[in-house]
Formats: sequence, C-alpha cells, structure tokens
Amino acid sequence: IHISDICMLSESEKNSRLKIVDFENFIKNNGHFPYSNPENNEEYLLYTWWKRVNNQDDISEYLRSDINRINNTYADKPKTKRDNEWFANLERYKKFLQEKGRRPNDGRTAEENALFKWFQKNLNALIESKLTEDKTKAFAELTKLL
Repeated sequence: IHISDICMLSESEKNSRLKIVDFENFIKNNGHFPYSNPENNEEYLLYTWWKRVNNQDDISEYLRSDINRINNTYADKPKTKRDNEWFANLERYKKFLQEKGRRPNDGRTAEENALFKWFQKNLNALIESKLTEDKTKAFAELTKLL
C-alpha cells in the first residue's frame, strides 16, 4: 500500500486496506489464517472480518484485488485448525521418515500407529479425490519421499 493510494481512498476503503495489512501480518507472524475459535480476541476479529469480506459481492475493486492476492500468496497456509493439524501430521510423518528411514507401521507405538493411520486415510482420500488442492499437492510431495 502506497501513501498516495491511501489518500485517494474513502474512509471505508482506508479501513479495509489497513485491515488487510493486519490480516497479512497475522498470517506472516503465525503461519496460518486466523481461526474461528481462538483464545485471542484479535485473531477472532480478523477471522470474522475475513469471512465477511470473502463472502461479500459488493466490495471495492481494491479490496477484491487484495483478497485474491492473499488467497493466492498464502494458499499453502492452513485456513482452519483442522488444516493446521493436517499439515502438522504431514510434518511429523516426514520427520519420522527422515529419522527412521522407513514408513510408520501399524501397531508399534501409539505415535507410529497414528502416523500409519493418518497416511492410509489420506492415501484413500487422495485416490478418491477428496483432498483439497493444497493437501493433494503436499501429499503428492510426501509420496515422492517414500
């Protein structure tokens, strides 16, 4: 956002652009989109604002452009707690592969069993085209490590 651009905007558009800056800084600082049930009120307010503007048809061209840019730039960032857990499991699976040099087996330890089941569940979801685009891409990258 350039100062000259802000001067020409309406008060509402200025507030929206500042909210975009806050929103983007949140993603950069936390590694994920704001969640709906946070313990942090600021995060919850950003979440509700984002949901509202993302679903509005009558927003300014500036705001629509920023929304599209953020969605594209941070497409790989978790948007929900469930997404965050999914990607955390992906990282745990990768770490297991690197440390043990093999895939997790069913029934050895609770952690290994959980990773085994997570992989099987997501392999089936991949085959049935039930993973989101970002998860499909990440899971495909994981399978290259096997």
